[in-house]
This record gives sequence, structure tokens and C-alpha cells, in this order.
Amino acid sequence: MSYKWTTGSVNRGDVYYEDDRVGEPTYIDFGQDTITLRPSGSQILHATADAVGIGTTTPTEVLTLNATEPTIRFEEGDTFKATIGINSADNILIENKTMNKHIVFKANDQGTVREGLRLDGAVPEVVVNQQHGVDGDDSLIDFRVESENNTHMLFVDGSADKIGIGISVPDVTLHVHSDSINNGAVMISQADNSSDASQLDLSKARGSGASPKAVQNSDFIGQVRMLGYDGNSYDNFADIFVQAAGTISTTSHPSKLVIRTTQVSATSPTTAVTIDENQDMTVAGVVLGKMRHMTHHRYNDGSGTGKEYIPWVGTSEQASPSYITQGAAPYTGRLVKVLVRATTAQGQTTVGIHIGTDGSSVVNTIAEETVAINATATNTTYTYTFANSNHFAAGDIIGVSIDPQFAHGNVNVTCVWEYEIT
Repeated sequence: MSYKWTTGSVNRGDVYYEDDRVGEPTYIDFGQDTITLRPSGSQILHATADAVGIGTTTPTEVLTLNATEPTIRFEEGDTFKATIGINSADNILIENKTMNKHIVFKANDQGTVREGLRLDGAVPEVVVNQQHGVDGDDSLIDFRVESENNTHMLFVDGSADKIGIGISVPDVTLHVHSDSINNGAVMISQADNSSDASQLDLSKARGSGASPKAVQNSDFIGQVRMLGYDGNSYDNFADIFVQAAGTISTTSHPSKLVIRTTQVSATSPTTAVTIDENQDMTVAGVVLGKMRHMTHHRYNDGSGTGKEYIPWVGTSEQASPSYITQGAAPYTGRLVKVLVRATTAQGQTTVGIHIGTDGSSVVNTIAEETVAINATATNTTYTYTFANSNHFAAGDIIGVSIDPQFAHGNVNVTCVWEYEIT
């Protein structure tokens, strides 16, 4: 075996050598700003000032491969490790020969142009864990997206059709998890020039996604569950759901909303509140809250001045507390405000709330709280608003005093009381 290098022009070559095993020369052409290698008369490599072509004399990128199903092969020593190439369906195929794994980035699926996986801009690393799909298979592969602080920023479990965000073993179709506060949240946001709002839709149909059928009576339409870990497992502590509540048609959608909570010494939620198809509400426990009630009083001041206690019965103001100027509080509460309207200007006027504890005969002359206003206009309503969150207890006697600067003729008084319903 021998090699013979020759300079000068042989056919189109500037430099060539002959291999006596094949008897055919290999040419290296030196053109203007180009080098072309032509072994055995066929072109294999063409280099320009800024691009290299394999199988082409017109490379358009730094490296251009022109062949049927072009492929790059990676070897370590004499061991075949991996390939990256384009298959017959024009899809990108990455093959790990050592582990016999494949990744297919689909751009052409049975003649339909589509993107099987697309990562734009600066993206975290995509790590393929195991093979679930190869070229020509419709099943997906497992992969994860990593960030600096989270190895499972996004995890797709191809075999189970589940996606995990912040978790490698998603329990449901979409599982969001975090080991730090505030990150385990899902936000739906919207910004546009309309009155529309962000929304979360929970939809239900019988049949299938391709062929839905109408829901039936008692079907659950949507449910939100709150699960807590009790030291052994995650259990349902409370939930809110909507059920169909009658025959469903295109003209009738009867439904009821149910709120369930778990009572003390129990481990399963039971119904606490139901709003039925007639929009009637049923509450299982005691209703606690606040109730406001108004009392109306009237009297004639004549020509008197000084502090007066408004009458709950009759029309005569009282200079001191008496049974006429008081009532009994049914619940713990407060006086919210007093509205006073007089036919004569009252001047600087102070209104007070007075109480007597349960068992007292009359209210105390010392007010629990007072409010002062300069009421200078006639036949005008002045509102005296109180600030205390609590004035009296259930069973206490309550009354209101008015201390005007001037005699103020006929007076109309409205008191707004707020009671804690227990």
C-alpha cells in the first residue's frame, strides 16, 4: 500500500494523492476563499471563509449537512455513544445508544405540521428521565424543567398523563407543590379594557369530551376540597360543591350549593350550609352575626334646656332617667348612631348612650360615650355617630340623653342599635 501526493492540476484538483488500494485519487481543490475535498471523485467537504458544508458546496450556516436523514454521530474511543439527526418524517431525533433512549421533537406528525416541543428564549434545562415514546409512537416521554433552586420546576409523567410543578410525583393531572410559603399558589390574572374578570371554570358533563351528554339529577357539577395532613394522610377537612337538583334541560338548570366542614372529634366533613334550587338557605348550626335595629322617638321640648332623656313611650322628655326613658337590650351590642331633627335650632348639642346593668332600676346618669355637634339649622337632621365597639350586654337597660344649648321645640329622634346575635 502506498500514497502518492502530487501538486498541480489533475482534472480539477490542485493537490491530490493516489491510494494503490483503490487506484483512484483524492483531490483537494483550493479555490478563491474556498477549500473542497473530493475523495474518489465525489465531493464530501466544502469550506468557505465563514461556513463549512458537508455534502454541499453552498453552506448557509456555520456548519451545513446535506444528506438523506442527516445525522451526527458521537463516539468515545471505539464505543458508539449517541446520534442527533433528522429522520424520514423531518423530525429531530436524539438517540442515546448507551441507554437505548430516544427523544423526538415532532415537527411533522402524519403529514400535519405541528410543534411537539418548543422552548423559546432563555429557558431552564430540560432533562429527559426515561423513554416512553420513540419515532412513530404517539406516547409522550418523561422530562423535567430545572431551575437553579428547583430540580422539578416542571415535571411531565408521560406514563401517567400527569404534570407536576415543584414536584416529581404528581398525584393528579396537574399538581402544584411548594415547600416554601406563598409559592404553592395558583393565580389566574387578566388585564384588558373591558368589564370582564378572571375566572376559574369547573365544568361537568356525562358522555365524553368528544361527545358530551347532559348531567343528571344529583350529579356533582364542581367541587373545591381543602385537604389537611393529620399525621398519617391527607384528608378532606372541608369542601364546597354544587350539585344538580332536578331534571336538567336546555331551559332548566336547577342546582344547589353545599358547604361542608368537619366538627370537633370528627374526621369527615358534614353539611354546614345549603343554598337550594329555590335559593333558600339552611344552616345546620347556630347563626351568629350582627343585627341592626332602629327605634323611633318624638317629644316636645317647649322652652326647656339642659340634659334630657328621650322617652321610649309618650311624648314628654325626662330631666332624669326613669322607666319611660329606657328599654332592655336583647343581645350584647352598641349604639351605632342617633339622628336628631328639631323645629328649632339646638346649638351645641351632646348626645349620650346610658346603660344600667341587668338588675338596675334605671340607667346611669354618666354616659358610656358621648358625641357633640353644633346643630345650627332648623328642620335639619344631624347624625351623631358613636365609635365604641361595645356599649352594653344582653339584659342591660339602655337609654339615650340629649343635652342641647337651646330649647328646640318638636324633636324627632331615630336610634340605630347593633346587636351581636349569639
